[in-house]
Amino acid sequence: PDDILRSVPGVDFFGGPRRTGEVPSIRGFAGPDVILLLDGAPQNFISGHDGQLFVDPLFLRRVEVVKGSSSALYGSGGTGGVIELRTVEAVDLLAPGGQYGGEVSAGYQGVNEEWTAGFVGATRPTDRFEAVAGITWLTGDDYRLGNDSSLIANDDIISGLLKGTARLAEHQTLEASWQRFQNDATEPNNGQATGTDLVDKEIRTDNFRVAYKNSDPS
Repeated sequence: PDDILRSVPGVDFFGGPRRTGEVPSIRGFAGPDVILLLDGAPQNFISGHDGQLFVDPLFLRRVEVVKGSSSALYGSGGTGGVIELRTVEAVDLLAPGGQYGGEVSAGYQGVNEEWTAGFVGATRPTDRFEAVAGITWLTGDDYRLGNDSSLIANDDIISGLLKGTARLAEHQTLEASWQRFQNDATEPNNGQATGTDLVDKEIRTDNFRVAYKNSDPS
């Protein structure tokens, strides 16, 4: 998420490069002053110096940032603003009239010898039903810093997404989704600091969502 939002003015991530410590800020506001939404579900749980936002970018299709008081449209508490993330839908992966589609990704970065791989696919077997499923894998080691020292970090991540949408009638849809992020990390207890007090962390986040939409103009 830091890479995605890096070019947005007034938006920054602090807490260091570890995923378990990254926290977004808008114009200097952070924590409960920034509303985080993933497909409309709040992600504002805060635990000490831990991060707040755990989602693989492969599953995202759009990120919207609303700054300042207009963010009240999304609920109370967002003094700094709102960061809303939307996951991929079948239309993003299917050709016009197609029934199956997908995207495969793989990557490597040398700063922490990190390898990644992922797949997300979609199907639309009928005009009334479509589904999306994806899985990603990541493993990384200590970060090499500019002063030739190392920032202790060790990540083993598996993330998954399941989403289904049914058209009940001409103007009615029902959507259900489940997203899981699982990270086994070895690092200092405070993920935002240096240190040698290493602990084994198990980060588990599950998002379950059900949405009903009726767009009948009458």
